[in-house]
Amino acid sequence: GPLRACYHGVGHGITDGSDSRSWGNAQAMIEPALALCENFGNTEFKKDLCASGVFNSLAIMYGDTRYRLEPKKDDPYQICSLQEKPYFKKPCYEEMNTLVMNIMGGDFHRAAMAVLKIEEQNYRVYAIRSLSTYNGAIAFRKDAHKNFIHSCRALGSDLRNPCIEGFVGGLFEFG
Repeated sequence: GPLRACYHGVGHGITDGSDSRSWGNAQAMIEPALALCENFGNTEFKKDLCASGVFNSLAIMYGDTRYRLEPKKDDPYQICSLQEKPYFKKPCYEEMNTLVMNIMGGDFHRAAMAVLKIEEQNYRVYAIRSLSTYNGAIAFRKDAHKNFIHSCRALGSDLRNPCIEGFVGGLFEFG
């Protein structure tokens, strides 16, 4: 609702206006925005919402050469593993879905393999659910849902259900 849009938008705005001297260093680019989220949000939930805008912006910036950001193809979630606070780490793993799909050439199965490299199980769940929601939004346009469900089934038991839940959520939200 409006609360989500407001806090998400603040995170976006500060990141989008990041100091050009920090371009090329993802952590330096998001640091001022995360500091603002820390102070702007008076609950962990609101800090998470604000940070979702920060990481959504960052994921988009990776796709624009002027920001001089090079994602690690073998570890596209690296920036997330550097975050120490759970209310920053969680939205990072959720918002990198577009970046990870781009790096993996739109191949959900390859993107899911990147999720398996995330060390903490709870963050793997957030990442796979978000990745599959994003894919659920586009799957029926490409008639790719059969392959998608096969990819979810190939994941470990801890990720299988969140993968399918996210996919169905994406179908309902965007399909």
